[in-house]
Amino acid sequence: MKVNGLKVAFLFILSLDGLCAHFTYLTQHQVSYTKTLLSRLMMNTVDTKNGETFHPIIAGSVRLGFHDCVGGCDGCINLNNPDNAGLDTTFNALNDLYARERIDQIMSRADFFALAGIVGAEVGSKMKYGMGPMQSRRMPYFAFNRSPYFGFRGLFYGFPHHYRYKRHFYGFWRPRFSTRCFTSPCIPFRWGRRDCPTSPITTEMRVFPNALGNLTETVDYFRRVFDLTPEQLAAVLGAHTLGDAGKDASGFDGEWVTERDVFDNEFYRVLSDQTQLWMQENENPDDPNKPRWQWNAKKGKEGEKGLMMLNTDMELFKNTAPNSEGRVTSCPADVSTCPSSRLADRVKLYASNNAKFLDDFSVAYGKMLTTGYKSWELRYPSLY
Repeated sequence: MKVNGLKVAFLFILSLDGLCAHFTYLTQHQVSYTKTLLSRLMMNTVDTKNGETFHPIIAGSVRLGFHDCVGGCDGCINLNNPDNAGLDTTFNALNDLYARERIDQIMSRADFFALAGIVGAEVGSKMKYGMGPMQSRRMPYFAFNRSPYFGFRGLFYGFPHHYRYKRHFYGFWRPRFSTRCFTSPCIPFRWGRRDCPTSPITTEMRVFPNALGNLTETVDYFRRVFDLTPEQLAAVLGAHTLGDAGKDASGFDGEWVTERDVFDNEFYRVLSDQTQLWMQENENPDDPNKPRWQWNAKKGKEGEKGLMMLNTDMELFKNTAPNSEGRVTSCPADVSTCPSSRLADRVKLYASNNAKFLDDFSVAYGKMLTTGYKSWELRYPSLY
């Protein structure tokens, strides 16, 4: 029995080691260096649209992190899936960086995509204050819990603001997520995700949320796929503050906010603006089999900019009750006449409190990035 017990223990240890393929070690220094490379890529990739300059990989990385984790984070994207339309620029740029900088020697592609999503949100938040992505936010040594593992090295280098260190039951020191987010997301990064055999591509057709659907559909999808609560759904949809929608990709057209490179709570401020007139219009009227109903701003400075909201966005604030085609018949000319949604108070809270939004988004998005894995399968990077 003892021999059998030893065999079982040995096999269990081997299984743990195999969870991360051939990646057995990752340090905070390696993660910080990779984040620097990602930040540079995002800031150096510039595009123009409608006469405006923007950085498409900031929003693209946050979106890619989400899309890769539908069905389990595995470093595989099917660019032939219509729901992935528009991701090719970010997908190709990240894969090129992954190979060129030999990041494939230290982490899986699934881990790399997850880290890129985190960096995208961080860089976007810094754009709000005109801060360069290379400007780090070091915490002084005395701000950390006292530990013999910090010593001179901890004093010299400092550590990212979203980690605290606490002694665990097995005697080691490990980073612990702090939920104090003020001007930037604080999303914890853990590694150990496994790539699919054909990474970075797949032919699997994964199912994504229905942009024309109602709140009940959306809540059910995010609960079933990511185990998110309705409140966490409200937080994670704030990612729409980044980027825009294009007819050549999703078929929808417009921007959610006026500054699409900035990651903050403007999405909720626009959505809850009582002075704004929102009307529902079909952006694809020539194809009755593929309607693209969306809400367009019609007055005020937002109206002049051509801001829009999807049904899934508007349903956070108003109960519009769209039909199976996404069309609203109760209040299509003025959404203010529709009753409030059950998540309307959450929208108002985020609109008035950016720190609360960043805090809740960090938890919800971080949870999405662990889809398909048990808590013990993913590890925090080591200090050294």
